[in-house]
Amino acid sequence: MAELNLSIMDRGPDTMTYLKPLLDQFYHQQNIRVNVNLIGWQNGRSELVRYAIYHNSPDVSEVGTTWTSDLIAMNALRPFSPNEIESMTQVGDFLPAAWESTHLAGKTDTVWSIPWLAESILVHYRKDLLAKAGLDPSTAFSTLPQFQKTAEALQAIGIPIPVALPGKNSNTVLLQALASWIWRFGGDFVSTDGKKILLTSPEAYNGMEAFFNLLKTATVEGLQLLDSLDVYGALHQGYAAIGLGALWLRNRTEATRPEIYEQLATARIPGIPFVGGSNLVIWRESRREQAALELVRFLTSPASQIYYGRGAGMLPTRIKTLNLEDYQSDPAAQAMIESLKAGRPFPSVPLWGIVEDRLKMALYQVWMSFMRNPNLNLRETLEQIIGQTAKQLSLTLSQG
Repeated sequence: MAELNLSIMDRGPDTMTYLKPLLDQFYHQQNIRVNVNLIGWQNGRSELVRYAIYHNSPDVSEVGTTWTSDLIAMNALRPFSPNEIESMTQVGDFLPAAWESTHLAGKTDTVWSIPWLAESILVHYRKDLLAKAGLDPSTAFSTLPQFQKTAEALQAIGIPIPVALPGKNSNTVLLQALASWIWRFGGDFVSTDGKKILLTSPEAYNGMEAFFNLLKTATVEGLQLLDSLDVYGALHQGYAAIGLGALWLRNRTEATRPEIYEQLATARIPGIPFVGGSNLVIWRESRREQAALELVRFLTSPASQIYYGRGAGMLPTRIKTLNLEDYQSDPAAQAMIESLKAGRPFPSVPLWGIVEDRLKMALYQVWMSFMRNPNLNLRETLEQIIGQTAKQLSLTLSQG
């Protein structure tokens, strides 16, 4: 009997609850046993890089879509042949934004991963508070300027946190949410060849400034609560009217006040949404290539994507699966599907992982600076912190 080693991102207790039945089914079909190693999201990228450096990888791994390009650049992955891809998919099967992460930008002839699950940043809002402020949900988030007016209207009726942005404990989500504002204002992160940082353009700074200006609608007490509770706690405990996050932000926990949960609704983020998620890869050093290929084929099948996606709180990447009645009748899923079809991923260029890590640290600095002094000159702060980070990253990319 063959055995495979699989690493999966840890999403809490439901991870194995949903994954084990799939792997049991795979065992009965293929007589291949799969051993699972769970990896936390916080240290996920570094753990995968260690696999590549020390050559102690499993056979197959789930990887965040923004991490794939680094592993490709390290020559750590096994590419999929055209015949293998054809056996798993047809042209147009996958969401275009998800498929972009399977290869390096401009090099579509070599595919290194297969899309598995997808997600985007959404607007989660309190229906009762928008009604109290006289706001129509169908237009409240239609454009970024209108989003700012919505925040100001909620501020006017005394909401402590009109808009809860992802904070210091969610800086990955903070970067993903910020992307919509940067792109909508005409800015970008890096050049198409991945050699130049573009974040110091006026357009990029305008987008960042508009994004962080949403925090200025919060009270001093509201900012303290947001810094302490982060976006989930602020929204579910009743201090915030709006929160930015993926579908996990609507999950009910013991901390959720029932009367608030009943008022939560979801809308697509204005501008150009970020599209992320996870792919499956086969490591170059795997000695069980055919078995690994069968596992990837099985897990990325429509049925497996749908089943595991429910447990993961994410959506399948195969377009036809998104027409299921379960998704069509769920307003939150519909908002997510709209975002996935209209959005874009971060650029799939070598060293993007370093760019992402440095930007998250820089955004943490911006966040902490604002929390210490909400009256600071936001533009100057951004130009100082982001400008210095961009200078360092430009040097790194030019030598890469």
